[in-house]
Amino acid sequence: MYPKDKNKIIIIETNQNARDYLRSIISGLSYITFCFEKESIFLDNLSSLNPNLVIAGSLSSGRALRLINTIKMINYSLPVLIISNHYGIKKFIDINDFTDVLTIKTHFRLSEFKKIITGILKKNTNVKKSPKHPFIIGNASSMVKIKKNIPQLSRSKEIVFISGESGTGKDLIAKHIHYKSDRKKNPFIKSSGLTFFREIVEQDVICNSQVSSISRNSQLSSLEMANKGILFLDKIEEMPASFQAKLVQLIENNYSTETWGKTKKTYDIRMIVSAGTDLELFVEKGKFRKDLYYLLNVLRIEIPPLRDRKEDIPLLMDFFADKFCRESEKSHYELSDEIKNRFSSYLWPGNVKELENLVNKTIMLGDEQSIINKLNNKYKMQDINSYCKDIYSLAELADLKNYMNDFNKISLKDICREFVARAEKKLMKKVLKSTNWNRKKSARILNISYKSLLNKVKTYNLKARPA
Repeated sequence: MYPKDKNKIIIIETNQNARDYLRSIISGLSYITFCFEKESIFLDNLSSLNPNLVIAGSLSSGRALRLINTIKMINYSLPVLIISNHYGIKKFIDINDFTDVLTIKTHFRLSEFKKIITGILKKNTNVKKSPKHPFIIGNASSMVKIKKNIPQLSRSKEIVFISGESGTGKDLIAKHIHYKSDRKKNPFIKSSGLTFFREIVEQDVICNSQVSSISRNSQLSSLEMANKGILFLDKIEEMPASFQAKLVQLIENNYSTETWGKTKKTYDIRMIVSAGTDLELFVEKGKFRKDLYYLLNVLRIEIPPLRDRKEDIPLLMDFFADKFCRESEKSHYELSDEIKNRFSSYLWPGNVKELENLVNKTIMLGDEQSIINKLNNKYKMQDINSYCKDIYSLAELADLKNYMNDFNKISLKDICREFVARAEKKLMKKVLKSTNWNRKKSARILNISYKSLLNKVKTYNLKARPA
């Protein structure tokens, strides 16, 4: 047993000499010290040790970012000190507003190091496990822009409209806005456009009927539950057109509704809405009211699909792997570079949600190769759909009229050979261009051997144009 009044510090350091040096400093300050060489063992023991501070050194920039994300996922309020000269780590900390994650350069002064540790522990005398905190994984420029805008959006009282494909994490952004706002201690209620519509209709029926208050449905509506907090209306495009005027009225009346007995009640809420489709297109087709669209579209966040921020895929994979291992009480699992590279080249139609599910499946099966093989098959179908939507136009079949002008030239064999060659050449050029003339990747997409591809490139005299 360790004294309850003594601070516990975990050191994660791969270099033995550096680890021993750090241990001697911490022990000299009369703190209880735990040292780990491997991150996997450190992560497996982090919760049970319940430290007051984690000190990490000799980590690459990528490993440091992963470690910070995982520690914050386990206990958001746990302070971390990173010993590193990488500017990218400091930038990452600032972007994510990790106020209790600090950095110090590798060639530090002993007095400075001791002062930082003492300051951290004085400020965080009791590091309690914080409730789950939503934070956004991603360093792509599009995600950095969103992170930077969230504090300002959180302070505003206007409606926030979040757009993005299914599985991009719209609810996570909404929760993050809630957590950063002055309403964070109050409810965050998620409802869909269709569910919200049904609730209001049911309330109207009760208000207009002669049913007594005793027989009224005791279940609270989303408006009532979100009072003083935030109401997140997901899939706003599902809201029936007949109800949209009612929502306009509700917003313009500061969320005042009639309750049973015909008395008005006003709810103090802030609304966040999201759409998984192109809402502008719905407006053009008359499926969504223009006045409601402009009422909602004041402060807007557009979440990019995962295929447009592929540099975030390895970091997301590591985070989901650590998260799944923790939730399923499994030992730390290290995903290989091979599967990370394969995942990074996939187009992810289901976005971040699909990625998380596939990472979980990989760890459950413990067989990366089977997942890679399945993904290769999916990738072939994905590329066929992507590049062959209009396969006939590739061969310019309209030119068949030229052959029909001279009956002496008609030869089914010659026509087939001619148009197959045209289609093959154009399709190959399209695929090569899409892969930045990566011949191995192009051969895999076209489902031919690398040697066959090289022969055809030579036959058709296909060359990459100079940039």
